[in-house]
Amino acid sequence: MDKAHIQIDPDLHAELKAYCDRCGIRFINFVEDALEQAIAFEEILDKSEKADRVLNQATKNMQRSFRHGFHVGLVAGVYLAQGRLCSSKDCTPPELSYRNEPNKVVTGPQMSLFK
Repeated sequence: MDKAHIQIDPDLHAELKAYCDRCGIRFINFVEDALEQAIAFEEILDKSEKADRVLNQATKNMQRSFRHGFHVGLVAGVYLAQGRLCSSKDCTPPELSYRNEPNKVVTGPQMSLFK
């Protein structure tokens, strides 16, 4: 394996070398550890930013769902007060159905819950 040489400022090199000598650390070990930690720090920072974006999107979705539920509940309350709210899928006002789709009739093993 060929070693690559990287040029750094001579004053910085002298300062780092003096620090390593004072602490009894091999200079090469210090440099390798610092570079590994820098890479790990960047990876953690990147993942943190991605997590922040996901959390912001989830918060927006939750708020949108809450507002939608509030509006549907408000409309349902008004229709109920007017006596226009029925339990039949054909009588449900379009304002209360999800994306103006009719309510789906429950079928299958779920019906046994009502027997």
